[in-house]
This record gives sequence, structure tokens and C-alpha cells, in this order.
Amino acid sequence: MNENIQIFLNSKRADKYVNGQTGDCIFHLPHINIKRSSSITVSILSAVIPYSFYNVNSNNDKLVYRINNNPIETIVLTHSNYNINTLIKHLMELLGSNFLIIYNASSNKLTFSNHLDEFELDMLSTCFELIGFSNIDHVSNSRLLVSDNVVNLFTYRTLHIVSDNFILGNIDSYNPNKSNILASIPINTIFNGIISYSNIHNVSNEINNTRNLSYLHIQLTNQDGNIIEFNNAHWSITLLLSIK
Repeated sequence: MNENIQIFLNSKRADKYVNGQTGDCIFHLPHINIKRSSSITVSILSAVIPYSFYNVNSNNDKLVYRINNNPIETIVLTHSNYNINTLIKHLMELLGSNFLIIYNASSNKLTFSNHLDEFELDMLSTCFELIGFSNIDHVSNSRLLVSDNVVNLFTYRTLHIVSDNFILGNIDSYNPNKSNILASIPINTIFNGIISYSNIHNVSNEINNTRNLSYLHIQLTNQDGNIIEFNNAHWSITLLLSIK
């Protein structure tokens, strides 16, 4: 006999927020009796998720640099949602009056310059993708440094719904050995909008192994596996278990 169980999840009613993040929730569930011989599939039926997260957050907020041969310094960007103009303004405020940053709209690249000294941007920086630099040390020439990649302020491109309660057969190219992504949702709305998902193609995942379902651990991550910082906003997800 087939049995379908819908599980309605509201992060506002989670039993625990891991590290205080609403994007990393644990829910205590009533006991679900699943026979060992059962075949089980899981799917995300629908999701309503706020676009309340910032493009600059704890994962990409640091710029590490050195002036001449002085000790390295670190600036930490204020977490917020930036466009290129507000980001440049904030960087220049933190770096000080000797630095100038110019954006070239045609090439989508930044030029850093220092009025007095040579400088280096260190690979320990976490904001390089934002400002268009590859993950190596970058040393100025004649006190100038042009980004070798294009600026990318769209740091969140997809949203993954993840649960370590289930071992699935899905494959993520970013982390091939981690197969617990239930759904990948493209982010196609603007900041402060709502990301809505409906499983119109009836995609389901056969479960290779089920861990303890007395609690359900749900994480919402970006395409790089980082927990999304929702700034205490809440989401709703409907999950379907089909047991045969």
C-alpha cells in the first residue's frame, strides 16, 4: 500500500536554529513508522523563501592587503546589499584617502590605485569574487592594479534545500561526494522579493538511506554550500514522503 506524507515546514516554528541561523533549522517530528523493506522517495512540493540575504555577508566580507612591505591589514565590509557604486564608496571609506577605486563599465573591472605606495591584495581575502580578482596574490605596478576577472555582485545564483537526514543519488559538481540536496532553485527575483518554487515537473528523489526522522535537519545554502544568512527572515517549505 502506498502512503504519502506531507510535511509542512515553517522556519518560524523550528525547534532549533543552528548557530542562530534561520537557514539552518532542526524540527522535531512525530514518529514516522517506515518498514525496512519500504521504498521511499522524497520531494519538495513547494517553497516560499524571502530574498532577505545580502550579497556581502560573513562568507565574502574581508579584504586583506599590504602597503609596501608593511604587515598585512584587513578590512571587513559591512554586511549589506551593494551595487557597484555603493560597494566602491564603502571600500574607499575603509581603505583610506590614499586609495582610489575606479569602475570601468565597458570591461566590468575595477582599477585600484594608491597615491603614495605600492600595495598588494592578499589571497586570504574572501571578497575577491565580488571585486573581480582571482584567488592569488595581486601586486600593484606603478601603484596601479586592475582586476583580472570581472566584478560579480551576484554571489547567490541558486538556492539549495539540503537535508542530512537523507542520502540521495543526486550529484553536485561543487561537492560531488555530498548527495543530500533535495532541490536546487534558481534565484530569479530581486532583493526584498519572494522566491517561489513549485514542483511542476514532479521531481522526486529515491532515498538510498534514511537517518533518524524523529528530527529533521533542513539547511538552505547557496551554490557553494554556504548557509544562507536570512537576517532572521523566515521561509516555508512543503516536503513529501512517498512510502511504498
